[in-house]
Amino acid sequence: MGGALIALVAVGTAFESGRRFGLGEWARGSQELELLVQQAREREQDNQRLRRELANLTTSRGVERQAQEEVRAMLVDLERQVQSQREELDFYRTIVSPDDGVAGLRIQDFRVRPGAEGSVYHLQLVLVQAAKHDKPVAGNVEFTIEGVASGRPAVLKAQELAGAESVQSLAFSFRYFKDLEQNVVLPPDFIPDRVVVEVSPEDDPDRAIRQSFDWSVKSS
Repeated sequence: MGGALIALVAVGTAFESGRRFGLGEWARGSQELELLVQQAREREQDNQRLRRELANLTTSRGVERQAQEEVRAMLVDLERQVQSQREELDFYRTIVSPDDGVAGLRIQDFRVRPGAEGSVYHLQLVLVQAAKHDKPVAGNVEFTIEGVASGRPAVLKAQELAGAESVQSLAFSFRYFKDLEQNVVLPPDFIPDRVVVEVSPEDDPDRAIRQSFDWSVKSS
């Protein structure tokens, strides 16, 4: 029984070490994706082995209930880590080989989260350079918020967002992906409806990206 628990601890430790290695070394190129895939495959095998171990412990006579609960808790934690690594792999695959086969700069994700106060919101933007990583890409991002003020359609430009002076010149430079964050303060009478994100690369302004997102505040 003690040996089984020690083995489980070793599995969890090995997983965390491998995950940190994969993330930290990602910038070296797409070979790390193959490493992460292999690690995920190994974690799946560990998961299946732990399930069998738990089933044996459950059916064996004389096994303490506390020992079963410890194994079950470790299994749940490992499954959570496996799911987290699956999500990371999906994200990196979109960088190395996007589903649509289109290379270049793109918006991967955009979210709005509540800020410290009622009128403050946190904008989170993820940019990626898909498939093509031969050189870094640099440029600027601008946010425009569309909505209603005093019963009429209204548009707030970057310079009109209270407390968000830096939004109008939100710069980026990266090779694989970049997380950008910005707080904005909306006027009291303004009801937001959508956010327009404009991404302008320095080397090729004609390939600027303009994409609209519904205003949907995520609590987590």
